[in-house]
Amino acid sequence: MLVWSNIENRVFTIAIAAIVLGQLLRIDWINTWLFYLINTPASLLPSALLDVLTLLGDSATHVLFIAWIGVYKPKILLPALIFAIVSLLLTDLLKSWFDVARPAFALGSNNIFINGPTLLAGAFPSGHSISTAGMAVFLLRYVQASRALLAVAGVVIVSRVMVGAHWPADVVVGAGIGALVALLAIRLGEQIKLTKQVSYWLPLAIHWLFIGCSFLILGVSHAEVDTWLATNLLILMLISWGLRSFGIDWRLTMSAAKRSS
Repeated sequence: MLVWSNIENRVFTIAIAAIVLGQLLRIDWINTWLFYLINTPASLLPSALLDVLTLLGDSATHVLFIAWIGVYKPKILLPALIFAIVSLLLTDLLKSWFDVARPAFALGSNNIFINGPTLLAGAFPSGHSISTAGMAVFLLRYVQASRALLAVAGVVIVSRVMVGAHWPADVVVGAGIGALVALLAIRLGEQIKLTKQVSYWLPLAIHWLFIGCSFLILGVSHAEVDTWLATNLLILMLISWGLRSFGIDWRLTMSAAKRSS
């Protein structure tokens, strides 16, 4: 079994390679050719499947999963909070700086397959890809994710091209950035030393902050009724599991504290 330092080095190498490759893909004819190669066949897939892939790539969904994992592994919460803040600021900064038109604007919405809202601006880099790649790194670090789960993350990232929302360069570079930011967040989060009292209450506070953000973002951003219902059903399902598990852990912790006193 690989130790984290080896995995970390591999992820770093792959992330740098993805960013370099993404610059090559930004050449117009390559980007356009690959876009059509991925996007056109996607029109044959069920719309519901593409909706699920979009939902799985949503940062609010990732926040909810992190909150759920944090019930069992509180160490994930502080690095995840660092990642959320840095990736959000970096995504907004890069989108504003590069100001790349989306495929629907550059190629015409009638000339491509679109599943979901028609987006016109802010293509580079893909925020979904940044968040998804970061989530994959966190799963590698804290739950020893299988290759199958990482393959799902790859499909989710590519799905942003399939639904007509991004160019291939957007998702490749986004994935590289997300992985690098996640590695940095894990390094920083695990090196921060907290007092005993703060280390007890901080994970709880971050946990509920994440759950609240998930409700807010998902409830507002998914206007379509079917997607909105599916989103909130997912939220209720995961929170019910999370609360039940957290309640058990909370009682055990309090009981242990009483016995020690």
